[in-house]
Amino acid sequence: QLTLTLGARYFEDERELKDSRLPNSKSERFDHLSPMISLNYLISDNASLYASVTEGFRSGGFNEFSVENYDPETVRSYEIGAKAVLLDGRLDTSGAVFYSEYKDYQGVDIVDPVLSQFALVNPGEVEMQGAEISAQLRLNEHLSFGINGNYIDTEFTKINPTSPIYNVGDPIDYTPRYSYGINARYDFSWSFGAAGFALIDYNRQGGSVWTNRIFANFGLPFRVESEPTSFINAQIGAQWESITVRLFGRNLSDERELTLPVVSNSFVQNRPRTLGLELKYDF
Repeated sequence: QLTLTLGARYFEDERELKDSRLPNSKSERFDHLSPMISLNYLISDNASLYASVTEGFRSGGFNEFSVENYDPETVRSYEIGAKAVLLDGRLDTSGAVFYSEYKDYQGVDIVDPVLSQFALVNPGEVEMQGAEISAQLRLNEHLSFGINGNYIDTEFTKINPTSPIYNVGDPIDYTPRYSYGINARYDFSWSFGAAGFALIDYNRQGGSVWTNRIFANFGLPFRVESEPTSFINAQIGAQWESITVRLFGRNLSDERELTLPVVSNSFVQNRPRTLGLELKYDF
């Protein structure tokens, strides 16, 4: 009933920067051993609990528009969760809570906002915590419904004095606080002998923020927040042994809000309402 898993990953990275604007080339070697431990307990054949501690690593490096290098980033994550198949196999459920600690978090600093020149720096330490759930219910052989969602809270807990981009308590960039979705699927048979299917899903994602207090020195806003976004997708199709034909619609509500906060004339936006026909052949 109880399984213990131990593991480790060794990472080694050699980097070199050659730039005609620099008197000498830069070179650096990064290495790290990341441990992992997890426990899994089978409550029954259809339900289990688990807990894990893992560590991640991201190399440091060099900046094109700055003489300053940036240090490696490490993160240690703790997670506890459960998975279960209930109602005679008709309901699949899972849920988890997690907590992560970042050391030498890698953030983006501005070198020149006019020329859009940026550099990676290590502004401080970050804590992240949240939860996620999902469930999929098969009402009968034709119809099923599903829900999923997650919530995440992030903040800087320590700031590097040489990098005045954030304050303690600021959230990290480009991380929506929540998202959730619902979906439905209907399976049937077409009169011409093919298996039929119809799906629809709705997804909503909260807005995220972008912060850089140095922008205030240039008369620009130092924090920008994007609006929540919602997307509706649907498809209907037919499937034979090797051929699948589907008519699909993506972003049916024609959501045009920016998916990431921006402070310049560049932006990230989801594709507008799209309708199409897809033909797939499996060899």
